[in-house]
Amino acid sequence: MSPLLRTQNRMVRLVEKMLDLQTAYGSQPTARGRKRKAVGGQRQAELIERQIKATDWSTDELVHESYGLSDREIRMVKDAMQGKTEG
Repeated sequence: MSPLLRTQNRMVRLVEKMLDLQTAYGSQPTARGRKRKAVGGQRQAELIERQIKATDWSTDELVHESYGLSDREIRMVKDAMQGKTEG
């Protein structure tokens, strides 16, 4: 399998995982602003939030790797996304 196809497959898996996590998170009572029914529900929502953040980080890393971005370029992209400019 070519490196490009391997990267594409990794990205597809990450996107599918993110969609599944977002669906699971949306079904949590605490995620939709409803009263928490049980401590277990809150813990489950927090676990899903951590998994979403980890998947998002993995996706970012794959994009950085795919484009061959340097650390400086990665910082520029992250700063731009936060509304900062290089100075």
